[in-house]
Amino acid sequence: MSILSRHVKIGLYAIDAWPGVSSSGLFFLVMAYMTFSLIFQILNTTEMITQLDLLMNNLQTTMPVILVVLKLSVFRVKCRSARLIIADMLSDWKCINETKERKVMMKNAKIAFYLSSTIAICYNGLILSYLLKAILAYETENIYDRKYVMQATFPINAKSSPVFEMLCLFQFTVSVFAANGHAILEGLLTTSVLHANTKAFGVCQEITKFAKSCEANKSRKNIVEAKRRLIKRHLYFINFAEKIQETYAYISFFHLFLMTLINCIVGYMFINLTINKDNISALLLCIAYMFTALSAVGSYCIAGEYLMSQGSLIFEKLYDCPWYKFKPVDTKTFIIMLMKSRHSVTITAGNFGDLSLVYFTNIIKTSVSYLSLVRAATN
Repeated sequence: MSILSRHVKIGLYAIDAWPGVSSSGLFFLVMAYMTFSLIFQILNTTEMITQLDLLMNNLQTTMPVILVVLKLSVFRVKCRSARLIIADMLSDWKCINETKERKVMMKNAKIAFYLSSTIAICYNGLILSYLLKAILAYETENIYDRKYVMQATFPINAKSSPVFEMLCLFQFTVSVFAANGHAILEGLLTTSVLHANTKAFGVCQEITKFAKSCEANKSRKNIVEAKRRLIKRHLYFINFAEKIQETYAYISFFHLFLMTLINCIVGYMFINLTINKDNISALLLCIAYMFTALSAVGSYCIAGEYLMSQGSLIFEKLYDCPWYKFKPVDTKTFIIMLMKSRHSVTITAGNFGDLSLVYFTNIIKTSVSYLSLVRAATN
């Protein structure tokens, strides 16, 4: 078993984010591939600007590709912090031998594996549903009624065979790259945040050991050594959390900003489809899209909430210790650590706000507000 799931590990190798891996050029090739596809999708957006229903249909496939290009670009800029996170997790995986802490780390790694795999399945399942939609429309008598995997406008007669099939294959591979780009970044975030729980647990263990040393009035050498280990583990936890924040602050900003608009678009499509009731397959696809979009927003906010809770866990553990029974020189250590722990470790959306469940509800409210505005404009 590994600290990172296989698909996340392969993805990190592909985008040159794995520690010690030199640049292969594959990242820039994939980015150019997706950007080339965006040209034709954005061209279709400009043509559909006056037809709201078709515009919404275009944006629900165009905006996720734009989003993944932005997220991967930011991740590439912050690649050094990402490599430090991965190196730190790999080091802990090899070096932590204490039984309880090892057990917690194994448990967190298993949860991270299941969550990151679920994220990947959701994204790729949605892509397959769009491919199925294109396949079902393929057998129409009029070739101009055929549908692309992603709505786009091409400067050639693209609906006739074999050009149409080649373009559908091209769009499908773009959508697979985009879906797995999202899944890789969210998989790494999930794994690193859960690993922060392992580090927080280690700090709590050291707090307990230090408190027992002080209460037992052990030799000054033992107390100083326990104090040194405690401070070291606490600083490691804080540094690890700060690396997560540094890597994902602007990624989460782009993700949540565009996902707010995407949720609005999907909500608009869902309402229209429920009113018309003439296309059950499109309605089911819309429900699947809505579930994936809400999960994508929720994953970042839950990660932020969970990381915040780990800092609070350490603060509570420090406060619950009988530090008032220690010698003044040892009590000072606890006071300094308490002051440090009061500043909660968080992930921010571009330094605008701390990601949390409260922030998630605010995003849903904003999406509904945009949706109400769009519905009012159409009526």
